[in-house]
Amino acid sequence: MTDFNERLFEHYARFAYANLRFGRPGIAGWQTDQGNTYIRFGAPTNTRKVRAGGFHPPTETWRYDGFTLVFQDEWMSGNFSFQRGMTAATDFKYIFSRIIEKTPERYELDLGDGSEFKIHPSLTQYREAGGKTRLEIFYGFPSRSVTIHIEDDGYKVDLKRGFFVFNESWNELQRSVERRRLVLSSVQDASGSYHKLDRYQTELVPGTYHIAMELLDEPRGNLGKFRHETEVRAFDGTELQISDLLLANDVSPNDIANPYQIGELRILPNLFGAFEADQPIFVYYELYNLALDEEGASRYRVELLVSSLAKQKNFFSTLLSRIGELAGRSASKETTVSSSFDYYSEHASEERTYAAIHLSDPKPGNYMLTIKVTDLNTGKVVTQESSFQISSSEAPSP
Repeated sequence: MTDFNERLFEHYARFAYANLRFGRPGIAGWQTDQGNTYIRFGAPTNTRKVRAGGFHPPTETWRYDGFTLVFQDEWMSGNFSFQRGMTAATDFKYIFSRIIEKTPERYELDLGDGSEFKIHPSLTQYREAGGKTRLEIFYGFPSRSVTIHIEDDGYKVDLKRGFFVFNESWNELQRSVERRRLVLSSVQDASGSYHKLDRYQTELVPGTYHIAMELLDEPRGNLGKFRHETEVRAFDGTELQISDLLLANDVSPNDIANPYQIGELRILPNLFGAFEADQPIFVYYELYNLALDEEGASRYRVELLVSSLAKQKNFFSTLLSRIGELAGRSASKETTVSSSFDYYSEHASEERTYAAIHLSDPKPGNYMLTIKVTDLNTGKVVTQESSFQISSSEAPSP
């Protein structure tokens, strides 16, 4: 989001240093093992040099946060390369190859007096016009890490936000940098810490992308960021389809524009995938390509199942309600049987809907919510799943 690319500047500086420090006749510094390492990871945290002794050539040990690499001057020529060994644990060329599979490069932005904070994203996908897919990115960030302004209409955050989309080769496709000065709702994580809740929406054609977001609190210099590789789904064709499931703390009809609006619904997502035992679990989802009968109506059945991932004894779940659908759809006729509902809508091949689920005395643990939809006009079936946690109903102190 700044006027120049700090990472690119650092890369060129490392490249120049590697050529000056590690180059030798016939080979550039960036092509050597030490030069390659320096360009990828920068200067080591500390180094240790051991002179030659007996049959042992001189060695250099470079220590980084999380790993160590050893180089040796096998021919006593002043040129160091990875120390080789007979096993995977002693062969540092092999160790290096494994390291760069997980951490291909390392760069820490100098924030001055500021600090880095974590962004907690929730990314779900939905069909959009023109063969595109809509990405709903709700995210939270620690309230204590950003500057809060007290104004007449509430407590406002003032952040610079950057959102970036790259293709598989990291070529930039989208860039959006803007200031966000607005009132945001607060949500709590499992420890009771408060996070401000915001949202970003974009549309992409199906494919694989790298998505990045940055939040900068300029008065304090604090920076939040997340990086995410995303496979964008395709919602084209005529087959019955279901969107991702968006788990939420609350979903309610609201025709007043707000940062959390989808259609005429206000959605407060559950960013951390954890619900208290006595807390309703809201879930928002969309259905596409429902078949219409001769009367021009869609008829479908929705079944909801909550199962324990720890293979605990199954418990019976009851549904508080399947509260509603967006305006523009006729009211559905409901017949409830346990966790199964039948619906009827006139001239509606697409449905945007949500449900609220209450679990009867569940034990703390990990669970899976499965939604199964059957098109009663064609018999076609689709399912979608989302995992979550149940924690103790005793809330921790903030």
